[in-house]
Amino acid sequence: MNVIWLQRPEAVGALMYGELDSPWGRVWSLWHEDALTQLAFVDSPSDLEKRFNRVVKVWRREPEPMAEDDGRLTDLAAILRAWPHQAEASMPTLEMVGAAFQQRVWRYLLRLDPGQCLTYGEVARHIGQPGAARAVGAAVGANPVPVLVPCHRVLPASGGTGHYGGGERRKRWLLSGEGVGL
Repeated sequence: MNVIWLQRPEAVGALMYGELDSPWGRVWSLWHEDALTQLAFVDSPSDLEKRFNRVVKVWRREPEPMAEDDGRLTDLAAILRAWPHQAEASMPTLEMVGAAFQQRVWRYLLRLDPGQCLTYGEVARHIGQPGAARAVGAAVGANPVPVLVPCHRVLPASGGTGHYGGGERRKRWLLSGEGVGL
């Protein structure tokens, strides 16, 4: 998988957004050139408005809408329908914007196999930061490309699903699809 790692968004290049249906509901995506930089579940018009306003604040410009038949969207829809059995070669380039610690966590998440779940504390130990479980939780929660960067595979040590930006039901669906029962 090709990943571009940035501390802050690039000021130049086409910034576009699109929506598509996934097995878990409606998904909004943000693309910088041909790289996917954000993916979010949207359940209401207010979710879309919040997402759009946040992009304008961070990127300091408005993204342009994509055509519904844009190849990036149709390819992404196919990847999500095939999840977790999609070919890694079919994955789009990801552009991950975040602080150095967040990027360390996200890089580790990309190494997890489908169905492989760890606790926040275990992830902290694996990245060489034992005792940073809360910071790992914050980084996991800030993941801009859920599902493709599998933050749903991180669980609290106390049990349950923890907090998931797409909601507990979606996290359970994703894990169930990977053979994990909670």
